[in-house]
Amino acid sequence: MKHYPGTLATIIALLLMVPAFGQPLPPYTVQVTGMVAGCNPGLLPFVTVATSPGTLPQTDVDVPLDSICAFSVNLTMTSPQGSFVISFPCNGAIQTQTVSYAITNSDTVAVTVLLNCNSLEPDCEGTLGGSALPGTACDDGDPNTYFDTWSPGCQCFGGTDPNNFITVIGTLDGCSGAGTPVQIITLAAPGYQDTVFTDANCSYTYTFYSFASTGQVEVNASCDGGATQIVESGNWTSGPSTVTIDLSCTPTCNACFTFDQGLDPITGDTIPWTINFTNCSSSSSLPVTYVWDFGQGEVSSQTNPSLTLVSEGLYVICLTISDSNGCMNTFCDSLQVDGDGWLVPVNSTTCQAGFWVVQAYDIVEDGDSSVVEPVPNEVWVWNLSSGGDGNYQFFWSFGDGTSSTEAYPTHVYATGGPYQLCLTMTDGSGCTNSYCDEVSVDEDGLYTGLIVDGRPTLLRSGFTIRVVSEQPTAIIEREWVENVALWPNPVEDVIGLSFNSLNHANLSLTIFDLNGRVVHSANTVVNTGQNNHRIHVADLEAGMYLLQIANGNQHTSRRFVKR
Repeated sequence: MKHYPGTLATIIALLLMVPAFGQPLPPYTVQVTGMVAGCNPGLLPFVTVATSPGTLPQTDVDVPLDSICAFSVNLTMTSPQGSFVISFPCNGAIQTQTVSYAITNSDTVAVTVLLNCNSLEPDCEGTLGGSALPGTACDDGDPNTYFDTWSPGCQCFGGTDPNNFITVIGTLDGCSGAGTPVQIITLAAPGYQDTVFTDANCSYTYTFYSFASTGQVEVNASCDGGATQIVESGNWTSGPSTVTIDLSCTPTCNACFTFDQGLDPITGDTIPWTINFTNCSSSSSLPVTYVWDFGQGEVSSQTNPSLTLVSEGLYVICLTISDSNGCMNTFCDSLQVDGDGWLVPVNSTTCQAGFWVVQAYDIVEDGDSSVVEPVPNEVWVWNLSSGGDGNYQFFWSFGDGTSSTEAYPTHVYATGGPYQLCLTMTDGSGCTNSYCDEVSVDEDGLYTGLIVDGRPTLLRSGFTIRVVSEQPTAIIEREWVENVALWPNPVEDVIGLSFNSLNHANLSLTIFDLNGRVVHSANTVVNTGQNNHRIHVADLEAGMYLLQIANGNQHTSRRFVKR
């Protein structure tokens, strides 16, 4: 083959490059994108990108993987040329790839890397877990061919026309802006499969070398974290040519189902341990196929299946539909059955008084809710009362001879306590319920939690309690997600989290205990629209916890109880 230094992407860039009139001054933006073949993003959700020695500034970041194992990060560099080491743990071993960049006539450059986690299978050169995968560069040994590339059958192809470039352009209508992954698959030899990312205008561009005079290219994208797959395709003729393939985030199919307690086919009476599902999915392109996932390996392709259970607990059910136009959509919901095999209602109509006492705190660093400090001699009491018909009346007994009928009162104690704080709630239907807890502060004015019976009264300076509804008023929550739901609550093993994200983002999920300690953390990627997650909390001790959903400086929190 003819010798062209660097990767295929570098060669294309050189061919399209305009004459440079001097190197731009730093800082420079280097976009590192790539994919991990054979990864499990739910188990290992990120890759590590680190600068090589001599590349400045020194950087070492964890970059989240999306649902198709792709990643992208923009790094600000001062070195006009350098390299990065990308690493990922694969099957007990660390896979690494080094990728280089060089600033020429623009202060922005993009580089791409591919990691292979399928270590049980050799690559096209026979190396276990190697990077010589289909679609990557090779050498066919012919000096008269161009842009040699491994085919899906591990044959090294070389082209005879150096100008046979195909450019795929398009817009992902309704995407959240820059950073939405778009997967490109060419359906002709040797076959490329790459991921590019949209810009701020939701547009994308991909250029590849064609070994055939005609062919087809397929474009896949998702606007909701993988729940809905959008697939479009287009044809090309001998290059250089441009193929325009636009996609829309408005799905043409929607998965949907409801469920009820099973019925006896003869008597029509409800029966335990059986759940009937009603399919309410829709599509504009028939026929539609259904795949039900009931967990633990149990699946069904029926339109309206029934599920027979053998034990109590929480079950997460997912339905994936596929229509004849290539649209795929997934909907998940959870159900809980008790020890007798009956569905547990999501919302109880019984009124339930309750509150949670926590130390008051304030943000130390503006915009970073993870750095906080306690506020001495002040505690917050979250009014957690729920159920009933919603027409509540409250009666607070502060344990020092005073009381209040406000829903969210403020009260000042004369000493550090302990005091017996009690809340009684009554709804419009006559339901009444009470809850009590003891409150006190230590010599530093900090909340001491539950007081052991028989402990003498501590004559310290007084403190203030402020009863609030959902969130402490001293912290400004920036809502970037809507319709946040946690279920079941209280929870024993697995808690479901669903929300509607207002934008595509890298997201962190952090669980704090009553002392503000992090007991669980995870990173993931979400797209605009509905997102569903499952969090295993079986190892947590019984008690109250706070789940924080964060995206950089944006965050929101929800409470839950572990039984």
